[in-house]
Amino acid sequence: MNRYNSLIMKPVVEKPEGVPSRQPDVEIDKDFDVLSFVESYSDRHEVGHEMKDNEYSKQEEMLMDSAIDFVRRKATDENGPITTVNPHPKLSIAHDLVSFLLIRKAATSHLFRRHPIPSSTAPQPFPLNMFMGKWTSWTSFTLSKSKEVQPGTLQCCQLMKPGDIEVITVSNDKFVRLMGLLTGDELLMMMIWEMPDASRHWKTMTRESLLGEFMDLIPRTIWTDWDIAFLTWFGLFRRLLSNGLSFPTREVAGITVVNTPIVQDAEAFALEHSTYPIYKHVMRSWLYGVLMIHANETLSDTIDLEVHAVATLLHDLGWDTTEASPIISADRRFEIDGALAAREFIQGHQDGKFWHQRNVQLVWDAIALHTERSISYFKELDVQVVSKGIAMDFSGPAYGVLGEDYAAIAKAFPKSDLKDSVNDTIIWLCDTKPQTTYGATGKTFITSNLVSRILDDQILPSTGAAVYHFGRHELQYSLADYSLALRSITRQLVSQLPEKSTLPAQILEIIEDGLGDTESTVSILQMLGSAFCRIVIILDGVDASNESGLRELMKSLLKEKTQLRIMLTSRGPPLHTLVDAFGINTIIARATDQDLSLYHARAIDEAPVNAEVLDDSHIRLFPYQKLMDMADGRFLPIIPAWFSNIASQPNTDFLSLVESWSPNSNMDVSQAFCKALVNGIEASKHSDMILCSLYYLVHGEENGYTFTPSMLWEALIAWGIRDEDNTVFTLAQISNACADFAFIDSKTKIMKLRSSLLLDYLRNEVFDDKYHARHISATFLYLTRSDHEGACRSSQELKERLKAHPFLCSAARTLSPSLAALPSLPYDRDFLRMTTSHRSVDSYLQAAEAWPYIDEESYDEFEAEEERWRCYTKGYTPLHLAAHFGARETLIQSLVDRGDSIEAQAANGQTALHIAAEIGDSSHTVKRLLECGANVAAVDEDGLTPLAHAIVYGCLESVRLLISHGADSNALDEEDLLECSREKPDIAEFLVGLGVEMPVEESEPEE
Repeated sequence: MNRYNSLIMKPVVEKPEGVPSRQPDVEIDKDFDVLSFVESYSDRHEVGHEMKDNEYSKQEEMLMDSAIDFVRRKATDENGPITTVNPHPKLSIAHDLVSFLLIRKAATSHLFRRHPIPSSTAPQPFPLNMFMGKWTSWTSFTLSKSKEVQPGTLQCCQLMKPGDIEVITVSNDKFVRLMGLLTGDELLMMMIWEMPDASRHWKTMTRESLLGEFMDLIPRTIWTDWDIAFLTWFGLFRRLLSNGLSFPTREVAGITVVNTPIVQDAEAFALEHSTYPIYKHVMRSWLYGVLMIHANETLSDTIDLEVHAVATLLHDLGWDTTEASPIISADRRFEIDGALAAREFIQGHQDGKFWHQRNVQLVWDAIALHTERSISYFKELDVQVVSKGIAMDFSGPAYGVLGEDYAAIAKAFPKSDLKDSVNDTIIWLCDTKPQTTYGATGKTFITSNLVSRILDDQILPSTGAAVYHFGRHELQYSLADYSLALRSITRQLVSQLPEKSTLPAQILEIIEDGLGDTESTVSILQMLGSAFCRIVIILDGVDASNESGLRELMKSLLKEKTQLRIMLTSRGPPLHTLVDAFGINTIIARATDQDLSLYHARAIDEAPVNAEVLDDSHIRLFPYQKLMDMADGRFLPIIPAWFSNIASQPNTDFLSLVESWSPNSNMDVSQAFCKALVNGIEASKHSDMILCSLYYLVHGEENGYTFTPSMLWEALIAWGIRDEDNTVFTLAQISNACADFAFIDSKTKIMKLRSSLLLDYLRNEVFDDKYHARHISATFLYLTRSDHEGACRSSQELKERLKAHPFLCSAARTLSPSLAALPSLPYDRDFLRMTTSHRSVDSYLQAAEAWPYIDEESYDEFEAEEERWRCYTKGYTPLHLAAHFGARETLIQSLVDRGDSIEAQAANGQTALHIAAEIGDSSHTVKRLLECGANVAAVDEDGLTPLAHAIVYGCLESVRLLISHGADSNALDEEDLLECSREKPDIAEFLVGLGVEMPVEESEPEE
């Protein structure tokens, strides 16, 4: 033993025949430094081949003793001081590895020697490579540190030759020779030979040991360039570790995960500093990331499982809401708080002390950037996987993670309380350090949270607030169109009254059967004004273009001098006349760069999996700042297919689109993005299927109907759109094809277009009359099907029909308005085919009046409120339906010619003429019915003639036609004439010209 408590082993030389033999002992002098690596003896030696030599056993025991100095010290980084005895200062990397390996119990005996290097040796590129272990328990590492060397010493790029410096390990009848340069740098080369008589043991080793699996994949001599080959070489070894050959593992929710002490302690630390819902969130995020790694070969070859586990488990330390938490700062973002706490945890852990600084930095980056996906998705793969695993907990399975595996994790760690916990934490952050807490820009999000903010803050005591969100299809032409919104607002305000308030009882006394018309609702709102010091009403998404409706609303609400504040949000500004009349202040809201970054990151997050990791030379830097400038506060239509989610690279078309723009460009950015997207769809394999699906999503959005993949499946069949092999598309194909353009609710499967800009472009530029005509033809064909012919005789029967045919309700409801929007379209043949049986007319009318079927629970709830299965008018004939559609003269004539009775009455006593008379733009239908002999004096069950319907609901030309064919204007009821004066002043004026005395409406006395 020398002064360093190390054992000098005998170097080995090769005999001419290639068999190694011992050299004499080497004397210790100033040119020699020695390290001992402790052996981990495996219990997997083959019987009969264990080392039984007593001298060798004594040497092994001495080696075990020599390790004491190395494990009882404080680890530092590779260039830092060593607090205990170190045989050679330049061996700090190897010295740290000793302790690391001792903890892993994976090292065997090695000898390091330092020799003078001949000055004549030519330099060659050459980094540090270390391969250590015993044949039954091998562990591999690759390390390198490029450093400048002092003048007069040999450069670190020195080609090694046998005999310069030798490190020898003997294990049974094979050996490993390691040669390294330790002058001025820390470099080591590995060479491995087989003993001629070791073939049987080598085969066993190849079959059973880690070395065998590893050696199948590497050459006998390894020269590794750190910068180029480290990730590949070390990732190869990491893949073996991931398969459970080194790290201990356990099962969580049926998934095998790494189970080292630092991972166990990280999980415990997360639980200690998190609420239980957040703890479940980090567990789910970790497990989703593990599934993602398993599903992608590139990741499983590369990701450090400990780094991934620790980073994901500790990513929400910045959400420690406990009082006086040592983690939370007063002025840093919560992500930074969490990253700093995680780094401190690693550096203070007994295993973390030996982590490479790069891995510590990866954890820090992954936590600090996990909410900034526009950055994290372009970092190292370890950082990307952490961020994407976290995102999956909110957005659902992706990156090759199967739905059933995702569901198993959610079952083991339920997420029902996640939303409330996240909201509570964000509110807490907004309250404690609002300057570092991010916000959101979506108008509905803003308005909803504005109400919560008003109610929670109560800046003025007793403040009431309510909001109503208008859909695109909810247009407000008059005060009556605001009725539903005002009723909703009234209910919200009533719910905010103190428990002891008597106002609810007074409201019930004033309005029988709950709320009445719009005027009654406004009166109740004015009553509520006395119960609050201030009321804030938010109308989100109003139709700013309809001045008359808005003017009526503002007059009604602001008539009384109440403390009422009204906030209106819309896609366009109000008219100047409204602004001047009511003193409206306007604010233009745009998305922040942060919100745009999150939006862009979401597209990358959902991008299709591409396992290829591009070389730096193939990566094109994407000009994200230019994209932000182009967006100008708008959420441009960006789809996941424009990115690759592993390399996070944009495709050529998207990159070219962004690069072609400049601040001085005249490009219509929104139009350009939408056009590029549509061009991509049209060039795709299933363009017809995608465009048909998008047509119905746009059509539904405009008309207030929702669509699901099942509805689109039936629509595609009706359109005759099939796959290449002439089979119908599956629901999965439809959902996947639409996923780039629409959100799909995981529970109800309701689909909604992601981009309103794309919706407007499709409606105005793509879906022209050809699409509308194809929709009408397909709808007629669909409604002709025999499997839903005839009206159902009960609510349950209708529910089962709508459940089996989800497109039926939408098809029936949209047919009439679609025909009205395209009056020039000839559809006589389609109509005649559908109405061959009167039963098809009944089934159509019943479906058009029914509640839409989305799921059983909602349908039953609606039907319990009102049984709409019986709301349709019975006894309609094809001629009634043609009048209802405002059919062309040719179709009316065809129906009469085939024998349909022109005087047939429906169950309510109406003839086809009654129906045509009350349709505003159907005078051509009225004309042809009259020419075919329709009776102008026919009365319905209410005693009303076609003329009585026409003066209130019809048009002036229809009234003229009816009177010219003998309708008696003097027989009109006073009430009908009064309603005519209100609703149809042009018809009232015409009647006065005929001598009809119009009643005068009595005005209410002023108070």
